[in-house]
Amino acid sequence: MDFFFSRNDLRIGKQIVVWGKADEINPTDIVNEQDFYHFVIPSRLRRKVPAWGIRNKFYFGNFTLDSVLIPVFEKPRLINEDSPWVPLQL
Repeated sequence: MDFFFSRNDLRIGKQIVVWGKADEINPTDIVNEQDFYHFVIPSRLRRKVPAWGIRNKFYFGNFTLDSVLIPVFEKPRLINEDSPWVPLQL
């Protein structure tokens, strides 16, 4: 659910939150866990696991304060050991 007010935007529900911008590894993008079950995935955004939470963006002047509350931790989905994509263990 999205609520829009004059100075803030509030989103409640299952969502993917992307923070920051980088080529491959982004140390600030830690809100959502990633799905590593399938080895070949075309997009980094498609690896993200949506999480239940509340996101509030508060606008004041030229600045934005973005806050996220995720009450339940979603652990990453790792690759199955029987998968043909499992790296070779020597």
